[in-house]
Amino acid sequence: MNLLFELNHPAHGHLFKNTIRQLIANGHDTTVLIKDIPVLKAILDDAGIKYLVLGSKGKSITGKLLKQVGFVFRTYNLHRQKRFDAGIGISVTLPLLSRISAMPVIVCDDDDKKATPYFASLAHTNAAALLRPQALSHEGNSKNTIYYDGYHELAYLHPVVFTPDASVLKEQGIQSGETFFIVRLVSLKAHHDKGIKGIDREQMHTLAKTLKPHGRIILTHEAGGEQIPGTEPLRIHPARLHHLMAYAKMIISDGQTMCSEAACLGVPSVRINDFVGRISYLQEQEEKWKLTYGFKPTAFDEAVKKIGFILIENNEIYQHRRNMMLASFINVSGFLTWFIENWPSSLHTMKQNPEYQFNFWEVGGSSRE
Repeated sequence: MNLLFELNHPAHGHLFKNTIRQLIANGHDTTVLIKDIPVLKAILDDAGIKYLVLGSKGKSITGKLLKQVGFVFRTYNLHRQKRFDAGIGISVTLPLLSRISAMPVIVCDDDDKKATPYFASLAHTNAAALLRPQALSHEGNSKNTIYYDGYHELAYLHPVVFTPDASVLKEQGIQSGETFFIVRLVSLKAHHDKGIKGIDREQMHTLAKTLKPHGRIILTHEAGGEQIPGTEPLRIHPARLHHLMAYAKMIISDGQTMCSEAACLGVPSVRINDFVGRISYLQEQEEKWKLTYGFKPTAFDEAVKKIGFILIENNEIYQHRRNMMLASFINVSGFLTWFIENWPSSLHTMKQNPEYQFNFWEVGGSSRE
């Protein structure tokens, strides 16, 4: 098959990297388009995946819209040259392209429609197939929607595809067995982040004072920022972050993805932002699996109290909860590879027999049998 992937965020690089490599190994012609994001480039370079840079994102809402028009037409011109059999991604570019071309698009989306209404209205309705975690099944079904048992983050953190490398500790300057925390601050500049608040400067100082007596604090900013006293910067390659996370005592963030990643690694996490209570897969990880905890910025004191409880807990309990979660879920990268490689019959197969997904537990869609 002649396939087109379009990636817009570092997390998308992780989500699709195993599937892209397997598809290439299986002989498929695979083109990867990305936005001009340094961390995303670093992740794909580390994975050995070649890519074409589509352009940079706009900063204002108007700028984003104007840029988006350019992205669609540049991708359309590429499609005219290469005639892709299918497009895969998490953006509005490919679904919009499908309106002016015959290319079917497979969209992978793990956000609630209410949290990302603009994306849902454009991408969901124009997708030939919409792949979503089972945690979102309450939003209803349609002829193009497939729900699977898993999370995006399990495409790259399931134990079949990921084993933590302890050498990352030395790279960061951490001794084996030393307690440390990772605090991640995101930019909150996406179109759906308008009016959303996260961890402010004063709260970050409080977190540093709370955590410092118990271990080292690694503070990482999505778009740069000042280093708070008592913290240290991330020194490792961006593609190595999950290896470091696996050995952390706790993850604290005002973003969504890293907290879900922590859950998939069996590391407790606390997220602090206004999206709390609005993201179904994170609510499931909190309420069903008890692997992450969410607080709005106005409930910051409660968040600090919860952090205090986690500090005295044994992390083995979170590993146990993670193992229980994994026993119920598939390896998402294997499922994605099979679904794309067998398109469009895979859509019919999953519609007729949703349990078919549980045949896929290894990279490349290998059966448990």
